[in-house]
Amino acid sequence: MNLFLDLISPIPEFTVLDDKKIIFSRSIIQSERSKLSENIIPVFLDIEKTLNLGKYIKSLIVTTGPASYTSLRVGIAFMLGQHFIKNIKIAALTAEDFLKFNIVNNADLKHGIYIISANNQRFI
Repeated sequence: MNLFLDLISPIPEFTVLDDKKIIFSRSIIQSERSKLSENIIPVFLDIEKTLNLGKYIKSLIVTTGPASYTSLRVGIAFMLGQHFIKNIKIAALTAEDFLKFNIVNNADLKHGIYIISANNQRFI
């Protein structure tokens, strides 16, 4: 299993992937007023207990932006902590990585993507 932390979305979430399939997904905060720093550990512990992640997690994946600086700092620090404590492989992905993958695999696409953060920062 792989644990993916999406920090790009306005509402950050954990997703557990196995064999290229989504096994489980859960938002970390319930509203834009909730704080990632207050919720990331309790939500992770709940997921870890529910899915028994300790035995099955093989890698960690975290998005690195664009996103709010605070979300990136908290989320990446959390995932690096898991990486060092449990000696699990870790990888980082940007929104640009997702776009490149989508464009390479779908050459006929003629789309643009507009990303808006939870606190109204705008990125193209």
